[in-house]
Amino acid sequence: MRALSLSSMFLVACAPDLTVHASRVVAPRVVAVRGDPAEARPGATVTLTATVVQPAGTPVTPTVRWRACLAARSPSESGSIASACLGDDDAGALAPLGGATTATQVTVTIPADACARIGPQTPAANNGEARTRAPDPDVTGGWQLPVRLDLAAGNATETMFARYRVRCLPPDVPGATAAAWATRYVNDANPALTGVFAVVDGAPRGLPRDATTPVDLGALRDVPVLALWDAASAERYVRVDPATRALVERTEALELTWYTDGGSFARDRTVPDVSGTASANVLHLDAGVTSARVWVVLRDERGGVDVVATAVRSAG
Repeated sequence: MRALSLSSMFLVACAPDLTVHASRVVAPRVVAVRGDPAEARPGATVTLTATVVQPAGTPVTPTVRWRACLAARSPSESGSIASACLGDDDAGALAPLGGATTATQVTVTIPADACARIGPQTPAANNGEARTRAPDPDVTGGWQLPVRLDLAAGNATETMFARYRVRCLPPDVPGATAAAWATRYVNDANPALTGVFAVVDGAPRGLPRDATTPVDLGALRDVPVLALWDAASAERYVRVDPATRALVERTEALELTWYTDGGSFARDRTVPDVSGTASANVLHLDAGVTSARVWVVLRDERGGVDVVATAVRSAG
């Protein structure tokens, strides 16, 4: 298994052929999971939306089974997901989300005891049970609920995990620090792509969030593409420094991932340029391809996501 993104909202799936660009869509897969809101307290209601991509002409409608991984890791487990959540036998480790739905979007309630199960308040085991350990916070000082997605599209099936950020109080800090964190910490908000543009004949041409209305590229086969977002997408927030146990301020790092069913991108992942609000790439259309869908995913390091799904057309 390998990670498909570098943010706290990540996906894990079986390792693909490393000779194929990750931006090239050759089979159905989930490339992003967005939470609305992007972060919430235990007990809150959240809408989760999976962006499923598949090659052009695929005639099947994908379905997704959603489950939350509620098992704590044992001290011997080094992975980020408890091994009890990886197999087909639930064994009480996986809790259904969204009832029996197999839609790509579900509305769920974050378990009321999420911070005790997957966060810093993980309780000590008793009655002879194996001891568990609280997961370490990520680089942003937070914790996430692992969400298992079982994707089915025709004869293709795949299991992957996403993470949803749950607001949990930081442990083992002085009372004054905890009070200051509760006052100053602001929940993550999803970043917002303000535009994706293809550069045609030296001029930017906007690509709408509408994959059914392709933008004409003329005869271009190698297409410069630019993604833009507002500066507010990289939010300032406070975290507890693990060494000093004091509050420190941090600005979110951003990352983009790029996908197409008509070729590949020069770079599968990009980061912001020096402006902090833009990132460029080049779309390489395969020979003979006259139309292609394009997906651009913007992530912040606390797990926020925005997706533009669009389409282009070329005379070839």
